[in-house]
Amino acid sequence: MTLVLRSATLSDTDVVASLHITSWSSAYRGILSDAFLDSELKKNRYDYWRENMPRVLSGRGHVIIAEYGSNNTTSSLNQHSTPIGFACILNPDKDVGSSLVDNLHVIPGYKNIGAGTALLAAAYRWSRDHTNATQLHLEVLERNVPAIKFYESRGWQRTRRHEDVFMGTHVVEYTYIKPIYRINSRPLLPWHHTLPSNPGIVRTNNKTNKITSTSLPSQNDVPALFTPYTIRGLTFKNRIVVSPMCTYSSQIGDGHVTDWHLVHLTQFALGGAALVFTEATAVRQDGRISPYDTGIWSDDHIEGWARIVRSLHSHGSLAAIQIAHAGRKASVLPPFFPNARLPATPDMGGWTPVGPSPI
Repeated sequence: MTLVLRSATLSDTDVVASLHITSWSSAYRGILSDAFLDSELKKNRYDYWRENMPRVLSGRGHVIIAEYGSNNTTSSLNQHSTPIGFACILNPDKDVGSSLVDNLHVIPGYKNIGAGTALLAAAYRWSRDHTNATQLHLEVLERNVPAIKFYESRGWQRTRRHEDVFMGTHVVEYTYIKPIYRINSRPLLPWHHTLPSNPGIVRTNNKTNKITSTSLPSQNDVPALFTPYTIRGLTFKNRIVVSPMCTYSSQIGDGHVTDWHLVHLTQFALGGAALVFTEATAVRQDGRISPYDTGIWSDDHIEGWARIVRSLHSHGSLAAIQIAHAGRKASVLPPFFPNARLPATPDMGGWTPVGPSPI
């Protein structure tokens, strides 16, 4: 079985409308009203696409259809495959410089074969190669959690939250963006050309104008900094790592993390970092640098750290920890205190430092 992407034509108008209807009927159940989904949706989407497809294909944008089926090279692939999804990309407005992924849908039953990822990558490539846009953007309903996880796991960044009325229902929407990179002023490629740097990823047939995709999008499309990297079976979504930072912000004496740590570390995950390190975290209470250092010497610390790890994972980042013991350099005041780096006395939460051996 093969996943195929192809450019849509006007004859695909009702196919796209049907895919749109099937997708919304499932994805928006419980978000939009049942009355709309059961009674009005079909006419609404057919009317929409019959009016807008000619506009899109006449120069306003592009529509890509995903098909899945047998790849019989002796006849037209269309005869042996089923449309399972589509993406619609609109050219950037003159004053915006951002292409809009106006629609991206895969129907139920085909969401685990990489069709959504392939469509998103194709939308990126088309906008990169056929427009002057500097980024892509799209809108996602706040309650459409699977879609939010899909885009965030693929490096899209949330930029704003706003309220709107959508199909008669009051909704909250998130705007997501993804920068478009053009390396070394590479010339724009015609849509029907094969990309030689992508063997096995995207192959096109110049006669049928079809793109055959059987795996994830090429990592040659973006700088190495933003490409995945695997170490011992653990894959980082890019090469950006947030290093440990001493913050001296835990509860004095007990080493527990606070809401401040949750917000501080989560911000880096929201910024797109693949790996976020915690600050130097003491393995013993007397191994802290200061009375305000975080710790991991007690089971009581588990839940606080687990909460932070869950937050990092939910935003697509991996979590790491720098374990530490300050030895004879322990029990000093934080650098922002008036007597910075002086020994912390017992009344300031200090203790007698210990080293690995007698001096």
